[in-house]
Amino acid sequence: MLNNSTSVARALRLSVQERVLWSSFFLIESVFIVIGNSIALSIFTKKRSRVNKSTYLLISLTIADLFVGLSTAFAALPLMLYSDGYRNPSYVIVNVYSICTVFSTFSSIVLLTAIAFERAFAIVFPIKHRLAKQRHYFTVIWGSVALSLVISSTVVLLQLVVPREFPVEHLKYTNVFMIVMSLILLVLVLSAYGIIWVKTRFLSNNDERLTTKRNKKIAKTLFIVTVFSFATWLPEGILLGYNTFLCPMCRSSVPKHVCMFADFVLYGNSFVNIFIYTFRMPYFRKELKTLVRRSSRPLFRPGQRSLPMKACTTRSMAAPIMLLSIQAKR
Repeated sequence: MLNNSTSVARALRLSVQERVLWSSFFLIESVFIVIGNSIALSIFTKKRSRVNKSTYLLISLTIADLFVGLSTAFAALPLMLYSDGYRNPSYVIVNVYSICTVFSTFSSIVLLTAIAFERAFAIVFPIKHRLAKQRHYFTVIWGSVALSLVISSTVVLLQLVVPREFPVEHLKYTNVFMIVMSLILLVLVLSAYGIIWVKTRFLSNNDERLTTKRNKKIAKTLFIVTVFSFATWLPEGILLGYNTFLCPMCRSSVPKHVCMFADFVLYGNSFVNIFIYTFRMPYFRKELKTLVRRSSRPLFRPGQRSLPMKACTTRSMAAPIMLLSIQAKR
């Protein structure tokens, strides 16, 4: 994902035909991610959806996934630009790619962590949660963005501080930092959903049962999203752990297509969320059906030259009718 384990470095070990193939896969994946999350964003930003303040966190997560889609397209550039006879990519390209990739992917995980604690807060303190203001959600969102930016900047700084003449150390410090941050976020997410499970299973009373049941359903949906997110991180995490702790000198022995597939699965997480929203959120599914129905409806029927009379509003037809009735009375 980054540095010596990024698609930039991996691309230099592929043949021209293999680079064309993988760049096509990444570009197609990018198109699906961008289109899917653009549709989700249009649904979540509707007035009806924004009545629930928790939707602001889903909007932020969708935007982060949208940036992942753009980063996926950026991941295809090294595969297309650098053939066997070309020189290695510059530090600028590597660092720009690294910060974009880490920022977009860690933004998703940090926001999933924030969503987990927001759901835990809603179930443990339902009254306080209902009294939460819009500014509280914006504070959480901007805090998540700031934390993601700090993480991505730290990764780039580690790449700049450690000399590239020492490839093992250059790889180790960056990978260890990313593994530690991922594990910390994973522990926080599991803690939040553990609190939700204990509260809904053992500590809910009759007065809170209806609210708890509704919040539990939402929390279950978001937990599924989180599980899929960390599952798509698993192949990349295994490669990072193998290259960092088990065999730092064996990086080149890892099959190159396995490395590229790990990147492909990692980016694909941002598209899987759309299916989870569709199957688990009734209002999202309803809005999606409405959107598909409208987009597939033709503006004019075959042989029709103008809009049907039903398209005219009652108000637009009322004025001519009133004018005719006045003239008839005269």
